[in-house]
Amino acid sequence: PFLVKDEFIYLVNFWSQVPNAFKEEHISALEQLLVPLRSCMERDYADAPFRAGHEAKTTGCERLEQCRGLTHILEAVRRVAPTRATVLIQGESGTGKEIVAEALHELSLRKNKRFVRVNCGALTESLLESELFGHVRGAFTGAIENKAGFFEYASGGTLFLDEVGELSLQAQARLLRVIDTGTLQRIGSPETMPVDVRLITATNRDLLKMVREKTFRQDLYYRLAVYRIALPPLREHSVDIEPLVHFFLRKKASDYQ
Repeated sequence: PFLVKDEFIYLVNFWSQVPNAFKEEHISALEQLLVPLRSCMERDYADAPFRAGHEAKTTGCERLEQCRGLTHILEAVRRVAPTRATVLIQGESGTGKEIVAEALHELSLRKNKRFVRVNCGALTESLLESELFGHVRGAFTGAIENKAGFFEYASGGTLFLDEVGELSLQAQARLLRVIDTGTLQRIGSPETMPVDVRLITATNRDLLKMVREKTFRQDLYYRLAVYRIALPPLREHSVDIEPLVHFFLRKKASDYQ
């Protein structure tokens, strides 16, 4: 045995048909040869869960566990996930905001319900409110039938609004009403209906600066940021660079096989 990691034991075996073929000096020499191999294994073992092909079945929580530089983020996720509090995830693009949102859902009491992702920045302003809140037939040109929005679709589960800073002031007002009352109105309908959604939002923008500039509602900000998680950029947890590099190299190599 030359390395033990968790439940895995790594061995190097030699056999010979000649009795007593290996002497003590052979064992000593082999142990010296294994020193650099052991160091390499200890270093590269950290990226084992990132190997190409594994990522499709890896949960958000598992991916956070694999990032040694984000231990404090995982602890924050575990604290708030079982509660009903809205969570605001802030960080630069590419810092893993969606992974954190997935982990929050997986560790919540709603883990067996839907987890619905919405990228607010990918929807045009004219479509955004309809997609979020739904509409009734005739509400606007092209509304030929009633349509449920993402809030209704996610009812009972978790709704993740990415790039929430892209919402118009009108959409912000509608979102604030849903949070405050627990009900929503489809566009063009006077009727209200109850919705039970755990709301998680994310942004790479400075929402407090937007509040000062009057482009984001202050009352909405404080309802979204009941619990705030700030993700550090990769340059601030460089311990995770090497396993990520190995992961992307293997993934790209598999694309050319």
